[in-house]
Amino acid sequence: MIGDGRPLAILIAEADQLVRMVTADMLTDLGYRAIEVGTAAEALAVLQGPDTVRMLITGRSIVGDGVALVHLVHHRWPGVGIIVTSGAGADLRSALPPGMPVRAARCSIGRRPPCSQRNAPFAAGMPA
Repeated sequence: MIGDGRPLAILIAEADQLVRMVTADMLTDLGYRAIEVGTAAEALAVLQGPDTVRMLITGRSIVGDGVALVHLVHHRWPGVGIIVTSGAGADLRSALPPGMPVRAARCSIGRRPPCSQRNAPFAAGMPA
């Protein structure tokens, strides 16, 4: 909560609608206010608007370039925390602002296909 009793706002900038929706649902369940956008331009519009965003979660490959968005937010809004999601690996660290922590994250478990493949029938509106 921020001083006026409103929940902290977290901006989710993710091209994959299903990933965005699931992330927003989890954050809302935890008491945060999730703001969902699908492009870097939409994320910038939110950041420049009246909402006080405390955290940005963005995909590296978001439309408009997630890495460029991270650099801009890091420079213009230094108080906003940033989490970058990517299946890319080691080369991500060198692309981000110096000192930004990077955590490897994998969506797939064991031999299961990546999330986007597992959820493709659901995302297309077909029964899984």
